[in-house]
Amino acid sequence: ARCFKNKLYGHADDKARYPGWGMDGQALHCQEHGVPPEKWCITKEDFLLLRQEIQRAIQAGKIIPTERDPFDPEDNSYGPNMYNVVESYIKPLSNEAGGMSWALMRHPEGLQCDIFITHCWAEGAFEFIDKVIASWPKNRKTKHAWCCIFANPQTLDIGHLIRDPHTSPFAVALRKSSQMMVVSTRNVSIYSRIWCAYEAYLATSEEQTIFVAGRQRGGWLVNTGILVACICSAKKGVLSADRPWSIWAVIFGCHLLECFYYYQARKAEAVELQSNYTSLLEAEASNPDDKAHILNDIGENIQAVEKSVGLILTVGISTPYLRRAAQRGAEAWGSADPSLPVITCYAWLSSVLAGEEDTVDQAV
Repeated sequence: ARCFKNKLYGHADDKARYPGWGMDGQALHCQEHGVPPEKWCITKEDFLLLRQEIQRAIQAGKIIPTERDPFDPEDNSYGPNMYNVVESYIKPLSNEAGGMSWALMRHPEGLQCDIFITHCWAEGAFEFIDKVIASWPKNRKTKHAWCCIFANPQTLDIGHLIRDPHTSPFAVALRKSSQMMVVSTRNVSIYSRIWCAYEAYLATSEEQTIFVAGRQRGGWLVNTGILVACICSAKKGVLSADRPWSIWAVIFGCHLLECFYYYQARKAEAVELQSNYTSLLEAEASNPDDKAHILNDIGENIQAVEKSVGLILTVGISTPYLRRAAQRGAEAWGSADPSLPVITCYAWLSSVLAGEEDTVDQAV
């Protein structure tokens, strides 16, 4: 394979790493004959690669703290903000590669959009990537994500593409996706940005499920509990009638701890989403014309958008069913937490097994 020397970072990026390297970015993003906007996607593996690339760039001194972004180069949990990453990493790399977006640099043929990721650029790169990885849907059908910072070509003029918000790459990709992931940040509410609010409006209009990305949960606790149960019950089987009650107590206790971790994470995300957010009309845009065009497109639906955003802020998820329930005045808090049905299942199964144990004791 032909090898292209990346002079900026001092390592070779061959065709296996960046298959789009050397192609014409302008042609790839051309409206008439290029890759359709909804295919400017990346994979979960791409996010993992990106994290490594950003770490290398920091170590090489190519991404450095600035007045706008005084990040700690030794920190591996938050990292530089995405404004800094775009200016110091993505733009220079894109210029060398041919002007295409990072997504088409990785996949010049494009990928079908399965999930749309909405975020603001103020978040730390590692914070953002780790939340996306931790919250990536488990079903095998969700393979490709559309995320503006990687989908749009950062070195090309795309003003003509976003002049009409309804036909912009954001809108086109969102309509092709099946769900939306909201990535919050500790710096500011993403809904203080008009484009993020507009994306919530589009997802609501398309009857999509919207959920908030969370930090890594304590799922290992439940796995540990199950492992202990299996080891302790190896001789007679986990579900044997004479299995000690303490085994289920271990599993149950581990799950309660997991629920505690989840609850704390949800509280933190709610605080992040609500920080600095007042209303849709107060949301900001880098270009004042964008805000005017977006509000014009939303029209009389502002109240509906506010309710949808409100669900996301308080519940952590917004589905067509929850939106209809909220419109009827129903309380939806806790709908995003899977702990209650799992705990209920544990309680039911434990009671059944306890009943079986009593039956065996009576028979003996």
